[in-house]
Amino acid sequence: VVQQATAQQLSRIFDVHFSESSYGFRPNRSAHQAIEKVLDYLNEGYEWVIDMDIEKYFDTVHHDKLISTLRERVKDRE
Repeated sequence: VVQQATAQQLSRIFDVHFSESSYGFRPNRSAHQAIEKVLDYLNEGYEWVIDMDIEKYFDTVHHDKLISTLRERVKDRE
């Protein structure tokens, strides 16, 4: 419950800063919407689609820097 409540609060703060092209694990976004966007790009003449999975990326994040970045936007010392 605590993890979900925290995630909801952080999503409200950070979601506006994410790329419009990001669909994975975002509120009110779905795989179907991502596919529709890809089809729009194909119809505009684009020929390449890049799908990235950064599953292992979090293992390489410098956690002190991450906490520092969170503190810049989240105004709650606790």
